[in-house]
Amino acid sequence: MRENLCVQFPFFQYAVENTLWHAEEAERGGMCQKEFLTQFDLTQWLLLRNAIERYDGRRHTPTASLLYLLGEYNLPSLIRAYNKNGDNFNVEKERYGAPILAALACGSQEAFIAMSEVQGTACQNLTSVHGLAKARSGKKSRFGRDFSFSNKRGVISYLAEAGEDTALRAALTTPTEAAEFYGGSAMNKDNDGRTPLSYAAAYCNEASVQLLLAIDQIYSDTRDKAGRTPLSYAAESGNKEIVQAFLAMGQIDIDCQDKKGRTPLSWAAGTGHEGIVRQLLDTGQVDINYKDNEGRTPFSWAAGSSRESAVRWLLDTGQVDIDSKDNKGRTPLSWAAGTGHEGIVRQLPNTGQVDIDSKDNKGRTPLSWAARFGGEGAVRRLLDTGQVDIDSKDSEGRTPLSWAARFGGEGAVRQLLDTGQVDVDFKDNEGRTPLSLAARSSSKGIIRQLLDTGQVEIDSKDNEGRQVDIDSKDNEGRTPLSWAARFGREGIVRQLLETGQVDVNSKD
Repeated sequence: MRENLCVQFPFFQYAVENTLWHAEEAERGGMCQKEFLTQFDLTQWLLLRNAIERYDGRRHTPTASLLYLLGEYNLPSLIRAYNKNGDNFNVEKERYGAPILAALACGSQEAFIAMSEVQGTACQNLTSVHGLAKARSGKKSRFGRDFSFSNKRGVISYLAEAGEDTALRAALTTPTEAAEFYGGSAMNKDNDGRTPLSYAAAYCNEASVQLLLAIDQIYSDTRDKAGRTPLSYAAESGNKEIVQAFLAMGQIDIDCQDKKGRTPLSWAAGTGHEGIVRQLLDTGQVDINYKDNEGRTPFSWAAGSSRESAVRWLLDTGQVDIDSKDNKGRTPLSWAAGTGHEGIVRQLPNTGQVDIDSKDNKGRTPLSWAARFGGEGAVRRLLDTGQVDIDSKDSEGRTPLSWAARFGGEGAVRQLLDTGQVDVDFKDNEGRTPLSLAARSSSKGIIRQLLDTGQVEIDSKDNEGRQVDIDSKDNEGRTPLSWAARFGREGIVRQLLETGQVDVNSKD
């Protein structure tokens, strides 16, 4: 239908799409459009506009308000001329909910400013148009065209999330009897149990947090369905001013545990916000070694998230259990090694308080985890301690070399081979050798190292008389060549064939 209309009536699309734009330009130029807006046949125009709209998601319902459209299409002069600006926060059955959210989602900055400024009595004492425009200059909304309003939340909740404190102030100062009409109040919870304050804290919107905390009836320590408080979200997001605002309230549980057993300190440590870690510890009201449902401490989260500054600060307190094991048997060093963070892996052994070769519930050591994730620097630091079993086998029968070969850690493979203390042809519980695992990983560099880099010659024996078996079969009877062919590793197939030592007709 759209194509037919545009072909038969070439000017039709332009006329429909630009009717309101021309009215906007006229109003901007000093020609009053109030009468035009009063007489505008919105129902008919919506019908025509939907007919030529290319995208389903951008079509409107028959009940869309004119104000909603003015916000979506960024027509600020018409918004100021319109006589129903008290409806800016009214939730409609449209994609973006309220007119003011439509303006935000569509990047209609001038329309958003106009709506905020002409909110009537709700906008008394707000900044001038010029001041508001300057404040919003270059500010990008959290919401884009793909935003979709949910009735499970109110407009105030979305404005708090977006950090639109001017519009939020206007919404908060609407008459109390209109609170529900405007999409909920500052105290309402959505289906996840979250309040506007929770969202403002999570997205580091300091001004919005201050506005909400100034409300007499506000409860600053409310928990959502995940058991998290606004302080918990603020600690995770990393805004020290917001955290301080909550601490200054004196009415919150600073060490509250959510449903995962994590505390604000745990979240701050896990996201590396050293300043907030310090703030929380300075209260003297937090358990620095509290274990969550996974058995992990704040220190474990800091180490496992590569947050070196938080690790250093927690170590400096002298109060952390540095070698605490979680429910999986993993220590902070194990987690740090698994992320490949060389700095933390260096710090922890230097304390003299960790078991560098500690095995977790699956028999894996920090070296095994470092090799698995290709942490060349972490592998080097662990090897330099001289306190690790380089060829340790886990519950799957795999060694650090096996893990490095399987997941493409060329640097880690090189370092392990350089020690001369690894069994390069050891078979795991599935009968697979490092070469077999490397054939699957697609790393020609590792294959080359295992074959002929000079560190492992094809036929040469290591210090204990062991050598690589290029055509070794696993428990399924499959060879490295079979695995390389199975996963389409053309270069590796070529490498193996060039050795002249593989049975191309081997059957599993």
